[in-house]
Amino acid sequence: MKVAICAFAVLSLTVALPAENFSGDEVVDGVYYYTEDEANSGRIIGGDTIRAHTRPYLVGLLADGQRFCAGSLISPSFVLTAAHCVDTASYVNLIFGAHNINIQESTQLRQVSSTIIKHPQYKIPHVHSNDIALIKTPEHIVTNNYIKVVRLASGGSGHYVGYTAALAGWGSTSESSTAITPILQEVFVVVMNNTKCAESFATYSTSEDICTSGRGPVGGCNGDSGAPLMAGHHQIGILSFTSEDGCAQDEPTGYMKNVPRDAVKGVKYYTGDEPNIGRIIGGDEAVPNTKPYVVGIIADGQKFCTGSLISPYYVLTAAHCVDTATYANLIFGAHNVNYHESTQYRIVSYGIIKHPQYKIPYEHSNDVALIKTQEHIVTNNNIQVIRLASPGAGDYEGFTPVLAGWGSISESSTAISPTLHEVYLIVMNNTRCAESFGSTYNQSEFICTSGTGPVGGCNGDSGAPLVVGSSQIAILSFTGADGCAHEEPTGYTRISRFRQWIDENAEL
Repeated sequence: MKVAICAFAVLSLTVALPAENFSGDEVVDGVYYYTEDEANSGRIIGGDTIRAHTRPYLVGLLADGQRFCAGSLISPSFVLTAAHCVDTASYVNLIFGAHNINIQESTQLRQVSSTIIKHPQYKIPHVHSNDIALIKTPEHIVTNNYIKVVRLASGGSGHYVGYTAALAGWGSTSESSTAITPILQEVFVVVMNNTKCAESFATYSTSEDICTSGRGPVGGCNGDSGAPLMAGHHQIGILSFTSEDGCAQDEPTGYMKNVPRDAVKGVKYYTGDEPNIGRIIGGDEAVPNTKPYVVGIIADGQKFCTGSLISPYYVLTAAHCVDTATYANLIFGAHNVNYHESTQYRIVSYGIIKHPQYKIPYEHSNDVALIKTQEHIVTNNNIQVIRLASPGAGDYEGFTPVLAGWGSISESSTAISPTLHEVYLIVMNNTRCAESFGSTYNQSEFICTSGTGPVGGCNGDSGAPLVVGSSQIAILSFTGADGCAHEEPTGYTRISRFRQWIDENAEL
């Protein structure tokens, strides 16, 4: 069987009219409306109209104002879709919270983005290889009952053979139609055995792709490209291609499998990677909300770090976490950052204060920063302020502090752990720390903990608080050159050394 890229729907633009509902293809101030073709009966192949707003992670995409596709919101700053949807696009219109895209519903949010990131090996070695792309939103997307983030399947998940998965989108009612349906539709499809999928598609990659049965006929069609394939609450695939014979011929539909983690570096938020085993190196999952001072930080919507609440108005973290950031998303009271738990409180802050001598004289010198919350954070059982070590505190040699964060399970992982983990460490002799890190290790500025185990922090734990008893003694700053799982020490910025600067700038 030959393979065909699952087509996007092409819309022709005509005259712009200042109205909310149109019967034709029209554009007003960069906001596009779509043909109301078979509005009452239109559907994904073999599917039905979905109850409004039960798929709040769905995003409508219009590439260069002409090609319609679907996507999913995977973080407050990124939409996931198929690369072929945006292959030559210079900008994309994004529609969040929609049910009927022919009208501007009160639930909708619309943005235009020109930041399109395709997989660097898209079309290598075959036309539908690595068919994955990200679109960065120009503004932070505030989630609500109508706009939500979807969880992604873990990197180690299987092929889902026999699962009944859900596919939703605004795709055409038939393969002959060039118009999408304005009302969101969904269909339930069965995941096929991967060997049978390979028999159906000549260039099918069993490691990269997954496919669903088309018998019914059922499946996606024009305009559904990039739509998420869902198993329960997890996205397991991205609609990529159909048979060359068409999308209503009882033949399989192909998807990018398991949403590859290495698609774009730096996007580490809301990945849901291995949610049951992910941990700080050598640690364990913390009892929920037993570290109420720990704060999740996403700098510029991309870089995940950790911090601590040191007053109702300030979060303490590492300067390298926010070095070039213009804003930071702050998550208080969290255990699982993949969910909007009832214990959580989320805000966006632009008040970033780095130490004025950060990186002077060395790369990790003065690695300390404050983020002003811009509103009073109300403390409770799940959100609390941590005490800081006094200016005269010693080296804590031999102490067993605790480190908590959402860092990666290994140095090779690009994904954080969605659930909070903790590990108990041993503070090393400072002379031995200097021997491990060389001449750039300033004993008055740093302390370090042993990595024997291996134990320690990793990607995503930067800025995390090192705590002895009820006091924070340091901020996670750096690891050994060989990585975070090689039994080498972890280095921290000493609180006592910077207590005066913290007090003055955080108004303590």
